[in-house]
Amino acid sequence: NGYWGENEKRFIPVFQENYWFIFFIFIFFLSISGFFSKIEESKLSRFDLSLFSLGIVSLIFASGIEKNSIFSFINTFMYDYFPMYKGMREPHKWIMFLVIFYAYFGAIGINTIFTRDIKNKYIKIFREIFIIFLVFIPVFYVPKSLLGFAGQVKISNYPNSWSEIKTFYDKKYFGIICEKNSPNLGSCYNSVAFPWHAYMKFNFTGKIVGTWIFKYFGDNLLFGDNIEKGNIYSESTRFESKLIESYFHPKSNFFNGFNIEILKKFYKDLKSIGIKNIFLFKEADYLKYKIIF
Repeated sequence: NGYWGENEKRFIPVFQENYWFIFFIFIFFLSISGFFSKIEESKLSRFDLSLFSLGIVSLIFASGIEKNSIFSFINTFMYDYFPMYKGMREPHKWIMFLVIFYAYFGAIGINTIFTRDIKNKYIKIFREIFIIFLVFIPVFYVPKSLLGFAGQVKISNYPNSWSEIKTFYDKKYFGIICEKNSPNLGSCYNSVAFPWHAYMKFNFTGKIVGTWIFKYFGDNLLFGDNIEKGNIYSESTRFESKLIESYFHPKSNFFNGFNIEILKKFYKDLKSIGIKNIFLFKEADYLKYKIIF
């Protein structure tokens, strides 16, 4: 349906946990019962009717063009004959309206169940147990959320060495207010972090993460934002990134041999954007960056 990472095992396929459909039916039933309870009590307002209609429409459009969907022909028609509709890319943006529909009418449905006068004591007991079940529905719906989404999300502590660097340089460089050396700069920098990648493996995380974790040191530290996806080295539009990538790009010969003149030019360009310090972290392919020092 347009999600660019769907082939990279970023989420668990539906067929591996197909019991989610049971909870979907249950939540949908509560929402529908809430809507009909409004009709039964003659309290259906224009807002209720509009929200119900929006919920049904969002359910149809959120299903996308998946062949197994009974609404695929509707979505295919929208993509083919409404050019602006394609701009949504993935259809799951419609889910935000569906969630509002669930929350509003689902709450009314639950309220209806628990406010009705019931004489049968066994049904009353079942209703009390049902409360516990309702509390755990979000967990049942996405069970992997309890364990960090199958280990994809975990907490890592920054190394002590990072804390020492921050403490030592904070007052002198990271914490001070600096001025842009060029109007082309997106921000103000006085230090740069290498290796230069947007994503790389850090020893203390045990997996590949975004280098924006360098934000730990403050806003004056420049770090890589080159995506390195397939044949694409970078799509950065930052002036400062393009400057550094003119040296580090795979087609460049910067790392292929020592050239004092190129190195001097590199230092001069760094200085032109306000860089006074270079931090080389012993991560990923850091060894090739030793030529800079």
